[in-house]
Amino acid sequence: MSTKDFRNSTTPQRKRLSWQNKRLLKFALGVVLPIILLSTIVGARIPTDTANTDIASTKSPKIIAKRFERDLSGWGQELCCKHSAQIASHPTRAGGEAVKITLKKSDPYFKNSRPRAELKLRPVPANSEHWYGLSLFIPKEYTLEPKSFEIITQFISPPDKDLGEKWHRPSLTLSMRKKGFTLTNYWDSRQITKGKQFEGRQQWNLGAVEKGKWIDFVYHAKWSYKSDGLLEAWKGGKLILRRKGANTFNDKRGPSFKMGIYKPDWKSRPERSITTQRIIYFDEVRIGDASASYKDVAP
Repeated sequence: MSTKDFRNSTTPQRKRLSWQNKRLLKFALGVVLPIILLSTIVGARIPTDTANTDIASTKSPKIIAKRFERDLSGWGQELCCKHSAQIASHPTRAGGEAVKITLKKSDPYFKNSRPRAELKLRPVPANSEHWYGLSLFIPKEYTLEPKSFEIITQFISPPDKDLGEKWHRPSLTLSMRKKGFTLTNYWDSRQITKGKQFEGRQQWNLGAVEKGKWIDFVYHAKWSYKSDGLLEAWKGGKLILRRKGANTFNDKRGPSFKMGIYKPDWKSRPERSITTQRIIYFDEVRIGDASASYKDVAP
């Protein structure tokens, strides 16, 4: 940036500044110098480590990024044991580390619930729009069961307990079994949903479970229990579904994102399962607000 020459360009001799000119020069320095300094600070590259921070970008769109470098800070944890969720250096989708989720049939139940090892984020506002991206890795030795299943991603709408409502079905789940991935959507416009009773359900078969490689998923949801809802999903970069209409429950808060392993059969129907341990890896989790796009959250 060039500096202004305050010398008189028409007269080679330097003149003494009058008291008016002195005041003008003092004012100019008081205004211009702070602007120059501020421009220097704003333009500087400040080293930051955003791998484990909640907000990876303070500009629009707002993006929450979770790469699992070093620890699990920022996540709610429904874990029984030290082995339930661990930082792993291999395999990774990007960066140096991913999170390894392990669920054993012999594990004690988290808060006397059901067999689960899950990480979760806070619920989003009701009737809000969000983008979600993540990548998961199924080891080659993973046994896919013909009669049993496990849920590996959930969007759980918290019940309105002040109205007497109890926990109900998740708004959206991604599960897998031998026949492949299944995405299931539930919704209900009634203020109180009673247990397993709900107004609507739709299910999609997303194809075979590919083991030994990272599989990318992206979800876009305008959460609503009315006809203005929207649900889109991509697998491996390909749009696999687009549905307009109701897609969640009539609750005061929107769905909470959860990922990990939830295997209810180990408690309610153990005879259906032929396995005693499940291990899955997750990486590159990003969540964007309504101003985000596919490219902002895609792994």
